[in-house]
Amino acid sequence: MKVIIEDRRSYVSGKEVNGGGYIFTITATELEGDLWVFEFGTSSEFPYCPKVGQFRECHNRPNSERGQCYGSFTITDKPIEFTYKALGLPVGSEIPDTIRAWEVE
Repeated sequence: MKVIIEDRRSYVSGKEVNGGGYIFTITATELEGDLWVFEFGTSSEFPYCPKVGQFRECHNRPNSERGQCYGSFTITDKPIEFTYKALGLPVGSEIPDTIRAWEVE
C-alpha cells in the first residue's frame, strides 16, 4: 500500500513553483513486516531533498559527492507518529483541512 499526504498549508495560487507558496507531499510506502518508508516532495522548482524533506541540494550535504546524497530514507514501524512529526503537528491533534491524504496502489 502507498499513501500520499498533500500539505497545502503554505499554498498560494500562482506562487507554488517559485514564489514561496508551495505544496508539500509525503509519500509513505508500506514494506514487509509492518514497516513504512517515507519520501518527501514539493511543487517548488528549487532543489529539495526527498530523503529529509528540506530545500537543499544533495552536494551541499555532508557525506555526499558529485550531487549524490548518501543519506537514507526514513523507515519506521510507527508511520502515524512519524507523519505527525513530519507535518510539525502534535501526535493525535486535529489535521487541518489543508492537509489531505489518499491511498494508491
